[in-house]
Amino acid sequence: MRDVAVVLSGLCALAFVGFIGYQVGSPSGVDLDAVRVSAIEAGREEGAAQGAKEGYAEGLQAARKRTYFPAYAKAYREAFVEEFEAAGLDPPQVIKVPRSQ
Repeated sequence: MRDVAVVLSGLCALAFVGFIGYQVGSPSGVDLDAVRVSAIEAGREEGAAQGAKEGYAEGLQAARKRTYFPAYAKAYREAFVEEFEAAGLDPPQVIKVPRSQ
């Protein structure tokens, strides 16, 4: 009799686990395809925004490296010459422009 009770309780437990599994896996009424499509679109938009931000930052840094020092050096030399001329002195022929680190 005890063996029968153990077998029946095991079958009841197995049936209960099966029922819970069915409830978890049953459709919830949410259109999963629509949710998936909207998530993909949101991911694309966020990815494009992040990529544009990173690309802008890299491009800006590269442009600064190429253009900043030549423009700075020209302005530095011109200001240096103007200061010498304003003081009534002849400016040096070679003007060394300091580079920032």
